Amino acid sequence: MNENDTIKTAIEGVNDDSRKALIGPNGWMLLVGCNSATNLAHAVKKEYDAYLQSTGSTCCVPILGSTDDNLTSVFPDTETCPRLNMSVAGSDAFVFQNVHENISGNTVNENLMQMFQMCWALREHGAMKITVITPYGGYSRQDKPTFMN
Repeated sequence: MNENDTIKTAIEGVNDDSRKALIGPNGWMLLVGCNSATNLAHAVKKEYDAYLQSTGSTCCVPILGSTDDNLTSVFPDTETCPRLNMSVAGSDAFVFQNVHENISGNTVNENLMQMFQMCWALREHGAMKITVITPYGGYSRQDKPTFMN
């Protein structure tokens, strides 16, 4: 079974009973892997599913995004457009995006824009809560301006 089959099975397996089992105060749990962080999102999903199985649950957390099927399309003029392949209404979405990475060749700004557009698309399609996970915070500085001495 390849990654696409696993994702398809996870998406098809998200019926109303599974969503109810995964529901929390902020909605049902959904993992979203942006183009530069699909591997990170899948690693978190694997660990969380193992935790669920160890507690006796038969649920699995649905995930959007894979290395074979990116959620954000990049047009020839470098504009980007996120595409969601399942309903996200009522979800508590966790968006994964590597802001600074060497795999895709994207700049920090391009990765940030993809992340912001994905958050906008999730909000427009009814996600109840959106949490962003980035291993590196671009534009965060450790030094203080000199006038703050």
